[in-house]
Amino acid sequence: MDRPYTLTTHRPNYLLPATYVSDPNEAPFQFLAGNPALDNVEASFQISFKVPLLRNVFAPGNTSFGAYTNRSWWQAYNSQSSSAFRETNHEPEVFLRHYGGPRVLGLDVAAWDVGVVHQSNGRADPLSRSWNRVFAGVAGEVGNLALSLKGWYRLPDADNDNPDMQRYLGYGELRAFYTPNRNTFGLMLRPGTEKNSVELSWSFPLTKQLRFYALYFNGYGESLLDYDRHIERIGLGIALNDYLQN
Repeated sequence: MDRPYTLTTHRPNYLLPATYVSDPNEAPFQFLAGNPALDNVEASFQISFKVPLLRNVFAPGNTSFGAYTNRSWWQAYNSQSSSAFRETNHEPEVFLRHYGGPRVLGLDVAAWDVGVVHQSNGRADPLSRSWNRVFAGVAGEVGNLALSLKGWYRLPDADNDNPDMQRYLGYGELRAFYTPNRNTFGLMLRPGTEKNSVELSWSFPLTKQLRFYALYFNGYGESLLDYDRHIERIGLGIALNDYLQN
C-alpha cells in the first residue's frame, strides 16, 4: 500500500508457539559459565512493518519507504535458562520502490526496489553478528503465481564482523508464492557461494484477522547467530499476514 505516513505490513507477522529443531546450535554459548543445554522446542515470532516516507521521488510512481523487521527465537519452555530469548535479529532498512513495469517473460512486473539494509543481533563479542548491504529487487506475478528476485552486495565493515558470511548467505534469494483457494504456498531459495538454503511456508485464513501459518527451514543463515550452522526447523502457529494472499 502507498498511504503516506501509515504503517503497513512488510514481511509476514507471525507467532509460532512451537518450533522443533533437531540439533540446536549450543556452540556459541559454551563459554558462558553454567549455561544450560538448549531445548529442541522453542517459540519464534516475527514483527515487520514499513512506512512510506516520500512519494513521487525523482519521478511519478516512486515511493521511498522505511521498514523494520524483528525476528526472535525464544526458549520459552526451558525453565533451566529462565525461558530466555536465545536470539533476536533486528533489520531496519530504507528503500525506494517503483510500482509497475514492463511485462517480463510472461510476468506482470509489480514493483522494483533498491535500498540499504542493516541487520544485527545487538550483542557483544563473541556473540556479535552484523552486516550492512545494498540491495535491488523485482517482483512480478501471473495469475495465482508471484515471483520475487533480490540481489545484494555487502558493504565494507570496519570491524569486519563475520567476513565469511557470503559463503552461507550468498548474494541474493528467489521467492515464489502460489495462492490457490485462499491458501498461500511459499518457497525461498538462497544459494550461498558454498552452502544453500531453502524455506517452505503455508498459510490459510482462520478468521478475517488471523491465518494458520506453517514454516519449514533447511540450510544456513536462519538467524545471524546460526549463519554458519546447518539448521533444520519446522514450526506451526498463526500469522496476521503473508507475503501474498487472496
